[in-house]
Amino acid sequence: MTDQELLNANYTGTWLTDAKIFFSKKNNNPAINCAFCDNDQKKTLISLSGDDANRQALLELALKWIIDTDNEQYYGIKDYMAKHRHDKDAKELCDYFKNVMNWVKKAFPNYRKEMKGLEWGILFNKYGTRKKKPEELEKELKRLFDIYDVDPDGLKKAGFYEYVLSGDRTLIWHRVFSDKQQNQAYKEQGEKCAICKKKFKKEELEAHHKIAFADGGETVIGNCQMLCKDCHADITAKQNQS
Repeated sequence: MTDQELLNANYTGTWLTDAKIFFSKKNNNPAINCAFCDNDQKKTLISLSGDDANRQALLELALKWIIDTDNEQYYGIKDYMAKHRHDKDAKELCDYFKNVMNWVKKAFPNYRKEMKGLEWGILFNKYGTRKKKPEELEKELKRLFDIYDVDPDGLKKAGFYEYVLSGDRTLIWHRVFSDKQQNQAYKEQGEKCAICKKKFKKEELEAHHKIAFADGGETVIGNCQMLCKDCHADITAKQNQS
């Protein structure tokens, strides 16, 4: 038995019976249907299939998300189930799940396969009340995916959706240029330091953001320059003074 199935056995009652109708129904599962975008089963926001174990995992997922809304009251799934065990129905949990799915579809109407299986409930809890226009979110997502298609090494694609909601650059950008990026910049510079123009072996040069990372510079090849140690020290010192 899975952990959720064991909890179900311990917390039977009216609440669980109603929750199973929404999350664990074998055919025409309301929760799974709710997670489809445009009713296309190939475009789903969750990565669970419809077998028995995964239908219990879907209930477990929804519970994990809702207890995150009040960590002081609910230390774990069992605490939520214990409190609501004798509720006449599971409307609170079902409505919460619907709200999460509807929020995602409204915020991100342009579906991408990368949306499948993200922790949408956690993102909803953090950012669901922030007023960001879908078209603005999509514009930035498109820019990031376009960059990733050409120069993926500097980016962490898994963080794209939370980044556009939060603005936290550490979610998507690596601070250090990859070997591939450094090699390409080195060749494009003619195997020279970008500042003093002297010839160096690649291992004698250091990668530097033209626009500093702290100032919004991105870890893309176009923002990478290979510098000798002396030039790198000089330009870093100047940036620190300004």
